Amino acid sequence: MFGRRRNKGDEPRGVLAEGVRINGDISFSGKVRIDGEVVGNVKGDFVVFGPSSEVNGNVEAKTVIMFGRIKGNIVGESVEIK
Repeated sequence: MFGRRRNKGDEPRGVLAEGVRINGDISFSGKVRIDGEVVGNVKGDFVVFGPSSEVNGNVEAKTVIMFGRIKGNIVGESVEIK
């Protein structure tokens, strides 16, 4: 009633919260948001890295939106560095 109505496709399928660290590669389909730290490669369809995110590895996705920090390469059809 008060906000914009969202489609199920707008919501991320998974979230890596701030303060969480993953050592290893991540592979996924759909949309994912990462606010924590990844030491490894990230590969998927659509990924948003929040301001607190840190990646030490490569990122490959159709769409990448990066607010955080990365030590590695980004490959994508659509890449936004904020």
